[in-house]
Amino acid sequence: MTRARSPSSCRYFLCSIHLGRRIVENVPSGPTDVPVLIEGAADMLVTPTSQDAYVTARRDARYVVDYRTYAGRDHVGLVKPDSPLIPHRFAWTKDRFAGRP
Repeated sequence: MTRARSPSSCRYFLCSIHLGRRIVENVPSGPTDVPVLIEGAADMLVTPTSQDAYVTARRDARYVVDYRTYAGRDHVGLVKPDSPLIPHRFAWTKDRFAGRP
C-alpha cells in the first residue's frame, strides 16, 4: 500500500532535487588558472570531510589550493564580523589582484 504525499512534502522533495543539482553545478571541478581558497570550519552544511576530500582531489590533480581552517566556525560563523577569516580573505584577494601567488 502506498502512502500519498502531501503537497508540502512534494514541494520539499522537488526543492531538494533542485538544490542538489544547483550544489553540484557550483562545485568547481574543471581547470582553473587561479588559486582556489577553501575555508574549512565546524560546518554542517559543507562538512570538513567533504572539504578535505575536495582539497585532496584538487591537489592530486595539481591545482593550487589554499586551504585554511577556522576552528569552531560554522558556515555562517565564518563570515561574521568577528571572524578571523575576514582579514585573511581581504589579504588573500588583494594578493590575487596584485598578481601574487
